[in-house]
Amino acid sequence: MNRIITYNFNEDFIEKIAAYIAQNANSADLSSTAVVFGGKRPALFLKKSLAKKLKSGFVSPSFFSIDEFMQYIVLKNCVSAARIPELEAAHTVYEIARDKVPDILKARQEFSSFLPWAREIISFIDQLDIENVSSVRLENIEKNAEIGYEVPDSINKLLARIVRIRTLFHEKMEERGKYSRGLLYLKAARAVGNTVFDEFERILFCNFFDLHGTEKEVIKSLYENGRALLFFQKDEISWPQFSELAEFFGSPIEPEPGRAPKPRIKTYAGFDTHSQVGIVRELLRAPEIKKGSTVIVLPRPDTVIALLSEISAGVEEFNVSMGYPVRRSTIYGLFAEVFRAQKTKKDAKYYARDYLAVMMHPLIKNLALSIDPSVSRILVHKIEEILTGKYESDVGGSLFVGLGSVEDLDMLFNLAGEQLKKMGFEVSGEELKKTLRGLHEYAFAIWEDVFSLETFALAVEKFIDILISKSDAAKYPLNTMVMQKIFALCAEFRNRGLGGEKFVQLELFKIFDEFLKAEKIAFSGMPLKGLQILGLFETRALSFENVIIMDVNESILPRLSVNEPLVPRPVMLSLGLDRLEEEES
Repeated sequence: MNRIITYNFNEDFIEKIAAYIAQNANSADLSSTAVVFGGKRPALFLKKSLAKKLKSGFVSPSFFSIDEFMQYIVLKNCVSAARIPELEAAHTVYEIARDKVPDILKARQEFSSFLPWAREIISFIDQLDIENVSSVRLENIEKNAEIGYEVPDSINKLLARIVRIRTLFHEKMEERGKYSRGLLYLKAARAVGNTVFDEFERILFCNFFDLHGTEKEVIKSLYENGRALLFFQKDEISWPQFSELAEFFGSPIEPEPGRAPKPRIKTYAGFDTHSQVGIVRELLRAPEIKKGSTVIVLPRPDTVIALLSEISAGVEEFNVSMGYPVRRSTIYGLFAEVFRAQKTKKDAKYYARDYLAVMMHPLIKNLALSIDPSVSRILVHKIEEILTGKYESDVGGSLFVGLGSVEDLDMLFNLAGEQLKKMGFEVSGEELKKTLRGLHEYAFAIWEDVFSLETFALAVEKFIDILISKSDAAKYPLNTMVMQKIFALCAEFRNRGLGGEKFVQLELFKIFDEFLKAEKIAFSGMPLKGLQILGLFETRALSFENVIIMDVNESILPRLSVNEPLVPRPVMLSLGLDRLEEEES
């Protein structure tokens, strides 16, 4: 039996796999079959397709993404296979550098300064692990680094010690029973030959393209013992990746000859994002476009909100499966303003421009700390008028202002009280003062005395709690999801005793910002119903009648990063790690 099966690009891959499983099923119990895809989404469509073909109840196969399958192998051999949180991993590398190789910390002694380096080091080690690069190959890099690559001396020092850093990083993770993605892959590759898979008669590896070194080891081990079947999808073009895989597995990867139907391709030009989403909206209104068999592909997640704003009124059911960057949210913008005010503070006084930027933010000036949000709003607008010199005062036109000096302005409360009276609100001067102190407390004071990740996390949680209870922030689902991400990040900040370590205030802001701006939020939807809105990788193995791709512009599709910020490109190439070629493929 041929255990490498290749379908054409024009064939529905999910339907083909479903047909194969159904034809080879001896009963309604399919649990002895495992199916491994690159991601999670194809499994949802495959279950639906199987249900249509079998037309009766059935026990589902076991579905895995490749990440989940690697973790599954490790769990069969270890008590734990938990992923190490990113912050903990970064701090572990920092501890190793500080205690064992302190010379690479030059000019970046603080954790916040070393954090970008730590993340790059972890990324490099992960690539080494995933590609199964041995320490012997790395030792050659170390020797060359001692002579010196044409890079800054600090990079040469790092490369000259990379084997030691990698070994210590692995040891620390093993001690805690927590693993990076790379180490999980490496452990799976080392363990697969001695792992028994009696629970599965066959394991189907579906629609892979360019396998990492550890993936090759795992799949080949299972392929050679007769348990794995490999399913590919390609056309008649000679793809180098498939040629390499065919040689590795000792079997051709070629589809049956057939004439592929030509797709009807139309191009549209829009002068910006909003004109593009307007074009998409009009395309979706065409009666021949069935929403359930249509996908919109977004190479950039930043455009998803603009797209949803345009099409949601005319599309009843849709599913968004891509992450939206937290850095594009209102909540992130507010944190940026709050932190900027703390950074520019001088002698306990705030730079007036940054002070006003925080106070004038819609989520701050509309906090309902009194009988009505209007009280806070009127107070803030009167502060702006006084500080910008509309009224004569001691603080008018000041470059820096103290919180106490604003709170002692009787003129402020008189002006605000008069304005509120005209609006039908009777608010005493004492109540106005209390409201202003509350605004200052949450927007400024709680950030002044943070000295550790734990105290910082408490301040963040207190701030988010007041936004939830006293503003309209929680009425918007996007804000709610961002706040959930922030609470999760705060929990990580307290992790493993790291929360008690002392930090300078500005370091804490940098660390929080580094992690928060990298976060993405997931949208809820109906994965198998209605219009699909997917990122490029989410479309793997799926078939649609209508495919609408936005942003097909140079530098976006493909979007290649040509800089190697830490590890020189010659080093990566000598280790067989070519990011540019892999990304382009």
